[in-house]
Amino acid sequence: MPNDPLQQLKEIHLPNGVSMFPLAPIWYVFMVLLLSTTIIFIIWVIHKKRKQRQIASIYTMLDTIETQNSDDILSQTSTLIKRVAIMKYAPQKPHTLFGEEWLMFLDATGKTTDFTKGYGRSLLDIYKSQHIEDKEQFFSVIRKWIGAVL
Repeated sequence: MPNDPLQQLKEIHLPNGVSMFPLAPIWYVFMVLLLSTTIIFIIWVIHKKRKQRQIASIYTMLDTIETQNSDDILSQTSTLIKRVAIMKYAPQKPHTLFGEEWLMFLDATGKTTDFTKGYGRSLLDIYKSQHIEDKEQFFSVIRKWIGAVL
């Protein structure tokens, strides 16, 4: 049968396979946004945890100072507060402040008057006297300030 119509048919060509990413351009934009949002969230969580650890460390140091019965409690507390101030307010150069200026700085940053007119005034005499009138109230003022600035 030379005139067989089936012999005249050409080979069947299958279409190319579907690509793994046959997406519209908006899907690529969506994937980039999703990926960048995830990365920003991870960085934010890491930063937040680091800050929480830092705050916990500051309160642990303050607890250690508070439980001591040594003569340099005021000096150690002043050093701790100065470190926190430098960490938080470095552009204002708190490391250069002392005396009344230091107490006014603490009042201004903590939005209080406990340092210039209250129990925090004991920090003024860290080199003269090592006596704290009311230790509980003094450390309450310090905790209040740390809580306000951190």
